[in-house]
Amino acid sequence: DGEEPGEAPMASGHQSQNTVRVLVRARPLLAAEAARGQTEVVECPDAKTVCVTLPSNVQGQGVVRTFDFGMACGSELHQAAVYDHSGAAQFAEMALEGFPATILAYGSTGSGKTYTMSGLDQRDG
Repeated sequence: DGEEPGEAPMASGHQSQNTVRVLVRARPLLAAEAARGQTEVVECPDAKTVCVTLPSNVQGQGVVRTFDFGMACGSELHQAAVYDHSGAAQFAEMALEGFPATILAYGSTGSGKTYTMSGLDQRDG
């Protein structure tokens, strides 16, 4: 009856075993970042794993750290796919039915909070 982390919430009238879901989204590089030759340092090799490449060490090799989350969205995913897979629509429906629901975007300045929450996908024109 319980859900896996990252799955959409259960249909209305049912309560989920999970009270907190964590979705991590890697935003695409901004045009100015790409123009400066910067590269992406965050990759999502699967739907739950985030790999962060830290700056090169003394030997010139980047150190990769791997983290698991309820859901991981790589920078290649468009807004609609993130929205569909995140369960945001179900959370909104639950809130309208009187159930407590919160979607929180957290991150440093320029990390993509507004990009993710606004629903605007500049790559789609």
